[in-house]
Amino acid sequence: MAEERVTEREEQLSLQPYIAVLVRRWPVLAAIVGASLLIAGAYVRTAQPIYEATSMVRVVAPPSLTLLPVLPQSKTPETIEVSTVAQLAVAYLTIKDALSRASEQARNNASPQVREQLRAIPAEEFSKSIVTKTQDPDIVRISVRHPSPDIAYLLANSVAEALVHRLDEEARAEARAERIYIQGQIQSLQKQMNSVDERLAHLRKKLKVVNLDEEAKDLAETIRQLRLDLQTQIALEEAARNAGTSLRSWAGREAPLLSVDVVTQDPVYEELKKRLAVLEVEKTSLLGRYQPNHPEVQKIEESIEATKKAMDSQRSRTGLARQLAPNPFYGSIREQLAQLQRQEREAQARKEALKRLLDETEQRLSALPEMQRSLQDLIRRQMVLEQTYTNLLNRLYDAQIREAAKRGSVIVADRAYKPTIPVAPRKSLIVVVAIALGLLIGTSSVFLMEAMSVSVDTPEEARQIIGAPVLAIVPFVKPSPTGTDILDFMTSRRAAAESIRNLRTNIRFLSARNPVRTILITSSVAREGKSFIATCLAIAYAQAGQQVVLIDGDMRQPAVDRYLGLDRSVGLSSVLVGELSLQEALQTTPLAPLKVLAAGPTPPNPAELLESSAMVNLLKSTELEGHTIIIDSPPLLLVADPNVLAPLVDGVLVVVHAGHTVREALLRSRDQLTLSGANLIGVVLNQVSPRTGRGYYYYRYYYYYYRY
Repeated sequence: MAEERVTEREEQLSLQPYIAVLVRRWPVLAAIVGASLLIAGAYVRTAQPIYEATSMVRVVAPPSLTLLPVLPQSKTPETIEVSTVAQLAVAYLTIKDALSRASEQARNNASPQVREQLRAIPAEEFSKSIVTKTQDPDIVRISVRHPSPDIAYLLANSVAEALVHRLDEEARAEARAERIYIQGQIQSLQKQMNSVDERLAHLRKKLKVVNLDEEAKDLAETIRQLRLDLQTQIALEEAARNAGTSLRSWAGREAPLLSVDVVTQDPVYEELKKRLAVLEVEKTSLLGRYQPNHPEVQKIEESIEATKKAMDSQRSRTGLARQLAPNPFYGSIREQLAQLQRQEREAQARKEALKRLLDETEQRLSALPEMQRSLQDLIRRQMVLEQTYTNLLNRLYDAQIREAAKRGSVIVADRAYKPTIPVAPRKSLIVVVAIALGLLIGTSSVFLMEAMSVSVDTPEEARQIIGAPVLAIVPFVKPSPTGTDILDFMTSRRAAAESIRNLRTNIRFLSARNPVRTILITSSVAREGKSFIATCLAIAYAQAGQQVVLIDGDMRQPAVDRYLGLDRSVGLSSVLVGELSLQEALQTTPLAPLKVLAAGPTPPNPAELLESSAMVNLLKSTELEGHTIIIDSPPLLLVADPNVLAPLVDGVLVVVHAGHTVREALLRSRDQLTLSGANLIGVVLNQVSPRTGRGYYYYRYYYYYYRY
């Protein structure tokens, strides 16, 4: 459980830098979201309302209007697919017809403005405002959107009506085309029938006959009957052969003789024995007609098993004698097999006889005169033409009825009504999308700006660039206290004061390994708060009861005297040029352990003075023994003064203004200190606030802890 709480706390802390970025740059985020809402609001106010009207059509089975029986050649109407209906609803021809119908309806029921708008709608544009949706199994919804509710519902109804009318017309056109085609076929067929009739009359006149030749007719019928009989005998021969094969298989599994128990003088047993014999014979008879797995064969086998069990039961009650007896089942099989063989031979003989008779009859028919056979061919062709003519007449009647029908395979299921509420623009959805889009763009912009930032904002960045630990993170203080206010500030429990005290403690930890008695405090450029940090750090040491000397080494832009309200006319420059002794130049403060050596009058050559032996002797003077010396120096990248002082002290602190110091400047400062051989002990991240540094979230805890 404790590990889970630690994990949750770490996850919360990992989100803090990102939250801090959003909080610091909230004006950008708010501006983008606001702009998105303004654009959305302008669109909602200026966008034209759109109304939607919906009609429905239903696909039905085609009407069955055929009065005559439908012949195999006649065409059965097919039900149109729902998806096809949906596509036809937005077809160009349907749309053109719908616009015409809507204009016709608006002529009597709509205002002049609506009529004018309808006339101005092009078919291509109208097709884009139609949305079709299929609903199983047979419904198609037709939705039309338009700024005018009157036009929307007029067009929705007109599309449905035009679609139904188009499909009805297409069905009638198809029936009409079929009718015309069939009529042409009938005319051609009539010509063929007339030709056959003329040839048949001519041939009959030539042969001096009126009816069919009876002999040829009888011969043809005889040939047909002989062929049927021949097929029957072939089937009987094959059946007898297969049954014989099956019985031979059964006979091979049965023994001719059986060892049976004979019950002496038992009428019940004798009766069961007779019954068993009868059942065996019936089984043999059934096997001649059916397969062994046939239900009838299975049923008789069950009866045989039941009879055998009854015989065994009766035999156990009487005395038995064992003897050999003929197997009745085997004998029955042999009898059936002999009978089947006779049937097979008889069928084979009849087959051969029928073949000979069929050949003789066909030879007799072929011997008829050639013209008589031509007569037969013409008669058969006449019969075929008459049957085809009858079929075509049936199809012609069916096509005529379908052509005259008024209802097709699609009907109007529901008409559209005039809409009162617009479907677009959807204000609530637009507002939600605008907020979401604004947040997305705003957040992306904020993090992009953060990624493109060139300033040092976090302790991690400062530590990576300078190569030294961050000893303190000082929150934003405004305005900077001076005089007695700075003493009161350092005695308070404010977060910035606690940060300075934390800096003092960290320096003491470093001194435990390598004593740090003289400390140089500098920065990369001006206005980073180094003088304020140096003054506050000296006060913090003095409040801890330690003897401290604060030296203002920035003789070009001194600030220590202003923070503590001291005299600037005497100070470091006076001592270095020999005008005053160190003891005479030191100034006291309300804190007894704290003494201050101000910058003094500005000399023409500050760097040369700081590089002189007088400065070295000053730092090694006996008056400063036992004191912690804190030196406020000029910025590293502006003058050479800090590079001169850095090798003379035990440690250098670099002050970084969060959100202000440029990374490149801090990197150059590190190189300068490395070249000068300075001992860089750490960094102070100053002026941290929600608007200037992602490191601010570290110091939220100072506020929460010390606000009471």
